[in-house]
Amino acid sequence: PSTFADAIQILAHHSLEKKLPASIRDFFSRGVGGEVPETPKPGDAVFSRCHTLVVGNNSIALDAAEKKAVSLGYEVRVTTTQVEGESREVARVFARRSKELQSKKSGRRKPDCLLMGGETTVTIQGTGLGGRNQEFALSAALEIEGSKGVVVLSGGTDGTDGPTDVAGAVVDGSTCGRARQMKIVPEKFLDNNDSYNFFRRVEGHLLTGPTRTNVMDVMVALIA
Repeated sequence: PSTFADAIQILAHHSLEKKLPASIRDFFSRGVGGEVPETPKPGDAVFSRCHTLVVGNNSIALDAAEKKAVSLGYEVRVTTTQVEGESREVARVFARRSKELQSKKSGRRKPDCLLMGGETTVTIQGTGLGGRNQEFALSAALEIEGSKGVVVLSGGTDGTDGPTDVAGAVVDGSTCGRARQMKIVPEKFLDNNDSYNFFRRVEGHLLTGPTRTNVMDVMVALIA
């Protein structure tokens, strides 16, 4: 439903008109003047021949993960496919839930698999390199530090996490301890939003290469 006039109004509101290339300013001006047709609007006859079919989304990705986990003998719990919020905070809650499941395992034979999907965000405070999935994993690593039998993975389904060459990272209760033995302080890397360099030094990166598709992120916890 947006128009050329809408676009110009937004540019003016943010004082961006003079920062645009002359060719774009000219295009918008001609659009407002009717020299360039607007994009089709809702109700246009052209849409009568359009059909939308969803062939992949986060729910489908988690369904596949669930089936695989079940086939490997896990008891699966899917929390949500619409997670959002600050990555490090969501990771803490996810990790705590994993530890809670582990504490209630008495009498159960099957290991647990906790699944979650969606897309978190990172409020950048530092100068490091990373992405929401690596930051998620680092925050989770701090939460499960010292725990045995808990593994957490967070990865982008497109194979890329932020401006890096990895999809995310995988951690367990020994990750932070291993870092401290190397004189690496996990909290400092988290505070500096430098999760990429943390995992580059400590190991734990999830490297898949580009998958050529994107249905947001998948978080997995395996609890023995």
